[in-house]
Amino acid sequence: KIRTHRTMMKHLLIAFMAASAIRSTMGQCVNRLNDLEALESNVPDYNVPREYTLCPRQIYRVGKLDISYNIGSSLGTNGIKLRPNVHIKCHETGSSEDNCVIKDGDIQIDASNLFGALGPVTNVTLQGLTFIETTKYSLYGNKPGDITFLDCVFRKTQTAEAIILADYFKPQENNMLELNFIDCFFNGNRFYGKPAYPAIINANGAQNKIVVASSQFKDNDMVFNNTESATLSFLIETSGPLELYDNCFENNQVGFSNVVSWYKDTPTTFDNFGDNSMGGSCSYLASYETDQQYKARTPRCLLFDAARCKAFATDSPSSSPSSSPTTTPTASPSDAPSASPSAAPTISMAPSVSPSVSPAPSSSPSDKPSASPTASPTKSPAPSERPSDLPSANPTTTPYPTSSPTISAQPSSAPSSTPTESPTGAPTPESGATMLNVGKMVVLSVGLIVATMAGM
Repeated sequence: KIRTHRTMMKHLLIAFMAASAIRSTMGQCVNRLNDLEALESNVPDYNVPREYTLCPRQIYRVGKLDISYNIGSSLGTNGIKLRPNVHIKCHETGSSEDNCVIKDGDIQIDASNLFGALGPVTNVTLQGLTFIETTKYSLYGNKPGDITFLDCVFRKTQTAEAIILADYFKPQENNMLELNFIDCFFNGNRFYGKPAYPAIINANGAQNKIVVASSQFKDNDMVFNNTESATLSFLIETSGPLELYDNCFENNQVGFSNVVSWYKDTPTTFDNFGDNSMGGSCSYLASYETDQQYKARTPRCLLFDAARCKAFATDSPSSSPSSSPTTTPTASPSDAPSASPSAAPTISMAPSVSPSVSPAPSSSPSDKPSASPTASPTKSPAPSERPSDLPSANPTTTPYPTSSPTISAQPSSAPSSTPTESPTGAPTPESGATMLNVGKMVVLSVGLIVATMAGM
């Protein structure tokens, strides 16, 4: 239920951004990140949602900072400076499969106040982007707000100080910087060495919240070139609130644990899977919630709690469908029922031929005959013996019986003579009783004759 709720909220977020984006690239993709900065710097009101599309199968190279923290024209383009209420996606699909690649550079995504972008970074979505080979940060943020990475890829970064660094700290303000990673992929990243941070995702301080859901960490090496890997080697390190749902940790090299939390509250974690990705201290998550735990280096260890990887998995147990169904599935039953019906069956269709006459039907008839009987019905063989007893009651008058009828639609014995014309309909309930009374009278008459002759 939690995952379904998050998935629903994710789609609502995308739909909202797409429907409410007033200023956008109008179907044109942005060829250079400097063009994106020019569009954003001329926005009169950042409370108005905006949407921008990057070009598919294109590499956007980001420049390095000079000694004055400026990027000269000869050093490449600026990274993406985030402002409130912006949605930046890859191609019209917003899918990472379309390969909008942001490569190189010191700061690929800027959520700080270092380069003149003022105000918080609230309601920001980055969708379908791929970040590789940054030399410092794929994201650096020191302002309050909420940033969502949706279906983004972080891979092949081996010289970064920190791939993700959330560094907001203003205790006098009751604000938070929240980073959300949904359906993201962290692959092939490696620890660079000191003074680099010993994790891929880093959050400094209690005012930085990390949420990771339905994401995968695979083939990352945080032990390489790490002289303190036994105590400082993680994939996620945070000093703030942490939530982890439906993630997969596979084939990662970590010395201490996959995740470490230095926050006073226990992280919220559900359905996380690990395979060949175990830390030396805690296999999955190490939680330091008190000063005593920190001083004694005795964290509370949490274990993986999923039997299989659920990241990128579909809700259906069958193979992944090519597209969403266009209509709601019908309630038609399968080819064969799994058990006998609990009530009288419904009428499906009329039989193709007239039913044969049997002494007593074995089950309820499926329907009325498809046609009226012929003018001269064939005679059934006479019964080999008299019936054992009379019917217990007259038949009901319900047109379609709800259970097996006591008297079939055809008479229980051969007719006394050939009818002169086709019957107009099914026999009335009284006809069966009349025939039985006639039989009684014949038997009594024969008995009287025999008795009279015996007395003579």
